[in-house]
Amino acid sequence: MHDICICPNRFDSWAGMALARASRIQDKLNSNELKSDGPIWKHATPVLNCFRRALEIDSSNLSLWIEYGTMSYALHSFASRQLKQWRAELPPELIQQMEDRRDSMLETARHCFTSAAHCEGDGDEEEWLIHYMLGKVAEKQQQPPTVYLLHYRQAGHYLHEEAARYPKKIHYHNPPELAMEALEVTLQVQAVLSSKHFWREKVCLVDEDSHSSAGTLPGPGASLPSSSGPGLTSPPYTATPIDHDYVKCKKPHQQATPDGIVPVLPTVPRAAHQLICQQ
Repeated sequence: MHDICICPNRFDSWAGMALARASRIQDKLNSNELKSDGPIWKHATPVLNCFRRALEIDSSNLSLWIEYGTMSYALHSFASRQLKQWRAELPPELIQQMEDRRDSMLETARHCFTSAAHCEGDGDEEEWLIHYMLGKVAEKQQQPPTVYLLHYRQAGHYLHEEAARYPKKIHYHNPPELAMEALEVTLQVQAVLSSKHFWREKVCLVDEDSHSSAGTLPGPGASLPSSSGPGLTSPPYTATPIDHDYVKCKKPHQQATPDGIVPVLPTVPRAAHQLICQQ
């Protein structure tokens, strides 16, 4: 604080104060002992101002953009929980204020991770986190499923490029490198595919395509367009001793492909199947 008074344009002072105060707020949010949201927002405003001022001085700092976005998303989640819990007991003007805070923090998080995606870092260590958080923000903003599913796909791709491990069991105190992160991305995708909203929109799109493209289906031997964008080619996978070995565990009725790999077909969740049948 004294250093900022002497040198108000020092990036390290603003960034250090922002990170220190943000850590204190994160501890309060994780304690789950809050009886009101007043103290949180009282202390959150100076933290956000410190982040904002530090990034005004140096807008190319990738780590600080990520910390700023993570803090904003945590405050958005806190506001959402408070609204769900106390909406019936709060006056309309207070509900509107909390909704504005929630939406503002989500938009701030989107801006932060978008800016982080445009920063030039030393490597791709944080690329998966940027796309994962952009996917979560897009999902919260109710954007089309193709938008956030693409972000989740890119997050999984970058995790795989960073040699993420996929063990059968994950030990809590000593997890393999990036195993928890890969599991989180996979579960997020599974949650999207299991949601009724996704399948309802998927059915509508399929129905529209069937009416608009009747009689224009490609003939036998015609190649379908690839959905993979630039830079999304899967890197070679090397099996490790603790990884899954689906070839050895295949059932007798399964048939292997010419290259010896058993295809794993996705299953439609029961709720989604019922929803499709009702349409």
